[in-house]
This record gives sequence, C-alpha cells and structure tokens, in this order.
Amino acid sequence: MTGVQTCALPIWNAVATGVAQEKTSRTAEVLLATVRPSQLLAGKVIGIGLCGLGQLTIPVIAGLITNAVVHSTQIPSTIWLLLPTILLWFALGYALLAFAFAATGATVARQEEVQFATAPFGFALVAGYLLVYALIGSPHATWIRVLSFLPPLAPSLMPARIAIGDISLWESALGVFIMLIGIYGMVRLAARIYSGALVRGGARLSWRAALRFGDTDNDD
Repeated sequence: MTGVQTCALPIWNAVATGVAQEKTSRTAEVLLATVRPSQLLAGKVIGIGLCGLGQLTIPVIAGLITNAVVHSTQIPSTIWLLLPTILLWFALGYALLAFAFAATGATVARQEEVQFATAPFGFALVAGYLLVYALIGSPHATWIRVLSFLPPLAPSLMPARIAIGDISLWESALGVFIMLIGIYGMVRLAARIYSGALVRGGARLSWRAALRFGDTDNDD
C-alpha cells in the first residue's frame, strides 16, 4: 500500500511522454485544429488515468476472488475500508500530478528531455513514499500529521494514517478538501502552461515563459 503512488510513476511519465510526442511530432497542431487545448489536455489525463486505475484495480479484484475460492489467506475486515480509501487517494494524487506532468511535457523541445524535466515531481513522490516509514515509526508526531495534509504528500501519507487508525473523520475530510483545492489550482495552472507551450518550437520552455505565452494567447 505504501508504494501505490510511487509504483504509479510510469503512468505519470506516460502522460508527459505522450504530450511531448504530440508536440515534437506536430500532431498537436493537427488536433488543435478541431479541439481546444483544455479539451486535449483533459482527454490525455483522463484516458491514461482510466488505464492506470484499471491496472490498479484488476489485480486487486482478481486476488480477492482467488482468495475467496481457495481460502489461502484470512483477509482482515478492514480491507473493505482500505481499498476504497486507497483508490480514492490514488485518483486524487494522480489528478494532481498528471496535470503537472502534462504541462511539463508540453514545455520540452525533445522527448529525451521529459525524464529530466519531470524529475522534481518524481522526487516528491519518493519523498512521500519514504515519509510513510517515518509515519509508521512515529504516527503521533505533529510534523508528520501536518505534512500529511500537503497535496504532494497527502496521497501517500493519508492512506497510511487511515491504515494504522491514526486519523479522525474530520481530518480525512479536510485532507480530501485540501487536495481538491490543490487539484483545481493545478488544473488552472497546467491549462495555461499547456496552451502556451504546446505549439511553441525552439528550446525547452520554463513554466514562467510558457505562462507568458499562455497569457498572450488568451488575450488574442
């Protein structure tokens, strides 16, 4: 469970790589003749997200069905609370970072730059994964409780807190609310970067430069 978000890193990389491929092959220019940049961005994120969700749920369901048939392992009753929780936080974490990866993929000049450009997000995922072990060792530490509400880390830390029973209902609800705010802000930011960078040639753009181009295009 602690590695769900980190193991899903190839899914986010697929988002960034797909966007970069569409840009460098100039496929995006053809697509933008019929759809808006925001629609193209949403389609990319949702499509790959559904594939990732299927990769996560199908093995779990298959395992539960197999165990129910052969009765090889006694499954704790808490699994029926943890599974929906893990899926919820996976979806929230994916939504937050997928738009960031997509925006970053639109800024590169070559597909080979994707891994380097998205490295900071990968570090955030690894940090969240490692902090789960700190949480298990000190579940009542104030600092770990505070970090569990921060959007980049919440998808890893919140499910772990729920799994060990060290969270109240209001904290869980607040964590989801903060994540939704973070996702909304990221969607707005990523849409501007995506629209400003997707059809720009030349060297890799910074987010700031892409935002300037996005503002110009919106004014036009």
